[in-house]
Amino acid sequence: MRALLLKDLRASAVWIAPVMLFYLLTAVSVSRAAQAFFWLGIGLVAALVALVPAVEWRFETDRLISSFPVARSSVVRARMAAALVAVTISLALWAGCGLALEALVRRPAAFAASWMNPAGILAFILAAVALIALFLPCYFRYGLGKGSGVFGMLAMALTAVVWGSAPAMFRDGSSPAVPRVTEPSGALRALVVTTVAEVGAIPAVLLIVAGMAVVLWLSMRVSTVFYARREF
Repeated sequence: MRALLLKDLRASAVWIAPVMLFYLLTAVSVSRAAQAFFWLGIGLVAALVALVPAVEWRFETDRLISSFPVARSSVVRARMAAALVAVTISLALWAGCGLALEALVRRPAAFAASWMNPAGILAFILAAVALIALFLPCYFRYGLGKGSGVFGMLAMALTAVVWGSAPAMFRDGSSPAVPRVTEPSGALRALVVTTVAEVGAIPAVLLIVAGMAVVLWLSMRVSTVFYARREF
């Protein structure tokens, strides 16, 4: 798995810099809209996660990789590890960019840095984990082309469920401990704040981390089953 992970990182290294440069240029223009800044960061996660599959699709090497003398489960684990590396890079760039812009403009109430707090960062990680957990099974079942379409439909359905199931008090601001929710990303942050208020900060973080670990493990198992049954 380690060799496959290193291969994926080397294959995508040339393309990472242009993606990050595009993100930085776009972040400056959307930073005054906090929600747009959040979704731009999630877009960076999606771009970096899909980078290796896109390179393979471009050079038509996915069939070659399936013929390597390695278990397909190892390929899935390597892709999961690469996706987690992508989340780490995206989170660091997103948070660093938000804090830098706040320092330059000094308007945190109306700026990207309104997300630069523990609840906002956990909400970002939750959204990124949900993205990975949905994308990898779709990719390993259908490939990048059709799999991206299936992933898009599932992502929209999940977003609608998250927004539709948000309690009314999240939306009207009737709970003083929870910020008013105006769109789906706010529901994630409200979920984090509510969990902390109910069980405490440390148990809440442990509970959220454990939940994300279970979701990623299930996604990896489903991806392994799909990839093992896929014919090239």
